[in-house]
Amino acid sequence: RVGIAGCGAIGGHAASELTYWGVGHLKIADFDVFETSNANRQLFAAFSTVGKAKVEVVASNLRDIEPGIGLKVFPQGITFDNAKEFVTGCDAIIDSIDYEKPQCSIALHRVAREVGIPIFLSQCVGYGASVFVFYPESESYEEYLGLDPLAPIESIDFSQIDLLNLCPIVLDYIEKVILEKVIAGEMEAPTVIAGQTFAVGLTVSNLIMQIINPTRPRLRMCAFDPFKGEYKEERY
Repeated sequence: RVGIAGCGAIGGHAASELTYWGVGHLKIADFDVFETSNANRQLFAAFSTVGKAKVEVVASNLRDIEPGIGLKVFPQGITFDNAKEFVTGCDAIIDSIDYEKPQCSIALHRVAREVGIPIFLSQCVGYGASVFVFYPESESYEEYLGLDPLAPIESIDFSQIDLLNLCPIVLDYIEKVILEKVIAGEMEAPTVIAGQTFAVGLTVSNLIMQIINPTRPRLRMCAFDPFKGEYKEERY
């Protein structure tokens, strides 16, 4: 059982790959609809899906791949109220929530720690992608970002978070002003279909291998950028 928070560039694609892998139960969450601007990177973005709820489009495609799949849909996305329901019963979580919603990611990570399951934070920026894995007993997402893991989410000053910490490979081919706008929540992270594809491949393959073999050395982070030809990996 895997929960996928966000059904856009990474989440929708990851859901289909997990279904092909044979994962029998998925929870998917997203509140957004497809727009024409999604067409450069999102698997199910098409003229026929513009204006349609991402989570419903993804769910329909998953049932087409495997009619017998166990599927629970959260059309309101991840909220403070439903994070625990979303996480409970899962063996792992994929966090592919947009950069602009850090408070929802933190709510999700806190519940995953409480329930005792790993959460794979997956993202794509530029031509590349990175994946961070946070386990219940390891460094938390908040600690990694320099935040107090016990502070009320409402009191956290998200403007002080440097999301470039989540870019292990320095993206010096992207204009600095653009990255600053992304961090400030003024625009989406610039990416192309290559970044999404690598993010999904890195995330899903590592998640499956960790579930199949829990004694495998645990991944902490991996990142790949084909534009720069760089790969990095760290394990606990």
